[in-house]
Amino acid sequence: METEVRRKIFDLDNFLLNLGYTIEDRPIMIDDVVQTYKDFLSHTSEPLLSRVKDYVNRHSLVTEDEKVKSFIDACHRLNFEK
Repeated sequence: METEVRRKIFDLDNFLLNLGYTIEDRPIMIDDVVQTYKDFLSHTSEPLLSRVKDYVNRHSLVTEDEKVKSFIDACHRLNFEK
C-alpha cells in the first residue's frame, strides 16, 4: 500500500501582507490571520523552522512596522523559545 504525501504551501510574503492589511483595516480578524502562521510554525521542523524565522524577521514588513513585528515576535516566542 502506498502512502500519500500531502503538502501544503504557505506563502510567507502573502501572509505578511495580509497581516499588515488586517491590522490596519480589519482588526477583528487579527487572531485568525495570526493563527494561520502559528499553525504553520507548529507543523514545520528544523532546519526549515529557523530559516522561516530568519526570513520573516528580516522582511521589510516586519522591520518597518512595529505592529506587525509585535505579532510576529509573539508567534516566534511561542514556537521557538520552548
